Amino acid sequence: LDEQVLLALLGAGIDEVRFKRVVVPGDTLRLEVTMEKLGSRFGKGRAVASVDGEVACEGLLSFIIPPAGVLA
Repeated sequence: LDEQVLLALLGAGIDEVRFKRVVVPGDTLRLEVTMEKLGSRFGKGRAVASVDGEVACEGLLSFIIPPAGVLA
């Protein structure tokens, strides 16, 4: 993730999280998010993080979409 994406996620909510596998340095972590709700200022999505096709973590991510120019 780049710096702008990380800033946008600052203050995000993380719910219903399940950790299923240890991720170690050198692993390639793939994050897939299916949007469940998306408004003009708020979003929520079901996220699954996996390594080599094996689920490492899953949960619900909530985030705020900052106004235009805030991250510029």
